[in-house]
Amino acid sequence: MSIHGPSAYQHVLVAGVWTPMAGGGGGAIIVTPSDLLFAKTTFAASGVVSAVSAVLVGMTVRSNSGAVGYLFVWNAAAVPGGLSTIGPYRIPPNTEVSIGFDTGIRFGTGICWAHSTLDDGAYAIGGANFLVTTAYHL
Repeated sequence: MSIHGPSAYQHVLVAGVWTPMAGGGGGAIIVTPSDLLFAKTTFAASGVVSAVSAVLVGMTVRSNSGAVGYLFVWNAAAVPGGLSTIGPYRIPPNTEVSIGFDTGIRFGTGICWAHSTLDDGAYAIGGANFLVTTAYHL
């Protein structure tokens, strides 16, 4: 299963709202394979991908839970990251989902993620049910 995120523009966090950033080449980010960094977790409830400003290009999330889970991603250097997230992304039970951002999403502070059993923004961090692999660049 694949989910594709924003496709025409880079998104930035402005006053707590993810906003398309037009300009130059339509906000596109040119990334070569040698620019990419990868972060992979063991099954966990949350994780820090980057504690500094970075651009998230994509994620693969594997669930080992028998229940639906939700992935939240924060512009923060630590978990929980606060109220401004992208997501939630619904992750079906016992499956793997790929989430791609065609032009990347810039996180000015850092990139963190968490599993939740709730999709309402309460960010109740759930069990260690997600194995997350991310592709990003600084």
